Amino acid sequence: MYINLLLLCALTFLCRCFAVKELVYHHVGCYGDRKDKRSLPEYHGHHSSKGCAQVAHNKGYKVFGLQNGGECWTGTAAYGSYDMYGESTNCKNGKGGICANDVYSIVGYKDPCPNMEGLLPDKAIKTCRYLKHSNPKATSGIYWINPTGSHAFQAYCDMDTAGGGWTLVFSYTFTNYGSFRSGINSITPQPDWPSVGNIPRSTEPPLSETHYAAMHFNLWKELGSEFMIKSNINHWITCTDGSGSLLYWRTGSIQCQVVKNVGHKCLNYAPDHIKFVSVGSGRKDLGPNLERTSSTSSLKEYYYLEASTKTSNWPTHDPCGTNAVNHVQGVARPRGNIYVR
Repeated sequence: MYINLLLLCALTFLCRCFAVKELVYHHVGCYGDRKDKRSLPEYHGHHSSKGCAQVAHNKGYKVFGLQNGGECWTGTAAYGSYDMYGESTNCKNGKGGICANDVYSIVGYKDPCPNMEGLLPDKAIKTCRYLKHSNPKATSGIYWINPTGSHAFQAYCDMDTAGGGWTLVFSYTFTNYGSFRSGINSITPQPDWPSVGNIPRSTEPPLSETHYAAMHFNLWKELGSEFMIKSNINHWITCTDGSGSLLYWRTGSIQCQVVKNVGHKCLNYAPDHIKFVSVGSGRKDLGPNLERTSSTSSLKEYYYLEASTKTSNWPTHDPCGTNAVNHVQGVARPRGNIYVR
């Protein structure tokens, strides 16, 4: 991490101090001209389009033209006069022709440095969603974020799925995927959310979908109001709060939709309710349970993120919402991920 940070600092310094600015211009078209009354009145010798653009820009002009193989023409009122004789077909190879100008419009200098938002601690973004709005071309990867304004740290951003702008908050695998329905199978690790399972807790932001860790749960709600669950054994879903909420740990309705069918059964089925399963005399939570209430089964679990190996429960990943073994089996590295936007 420190090497990457040093490289970014060095690149930023070199970019700002030594980079050659690139003047941006675009071709407008080919237009006629007359020797007795020039549409572009000032002649500045022979140049390439790049050279003529620089000459015109240095004089404060916005338009220039190349005529007869490279003659550079421009002028103070060029923007309003370049087309005074109409379009022409005499231009060749972007360098004009006899009494014909290939006309160009100057846009200005292109910033020689990349957008540094999220690439350095002092350039930390609030959330991945913010970065998606400010820099739509940002790609998926690791960025510095500061959701509360008090501390910058690195997090992974998915900038592609379901519109992008998702911050990864939790990556998990299973304690016994091979015996999926046994009581000794559970998700692992578990976040520091309000459950009491015996699985170790994580407060380390996951930096990839196979880096099994969990960001502090109290930060999740700072990152957005909707969540996405991706898994390589069950459908990918995006959800928003109804009367229920994952981010605020509240039982009730949620509105979810499938963004990618992964399971081989029950295509496009999505959960619509969340509850927090509890056991024992203290009725304590073992993890969030997303259900499909329209299921005809008595048990309606779709995603059950149970974090205990001391009960008969198991971490259901059933695309049908029937608490059955309908997940994809035989996966080499089974996992799940929760994102917030």
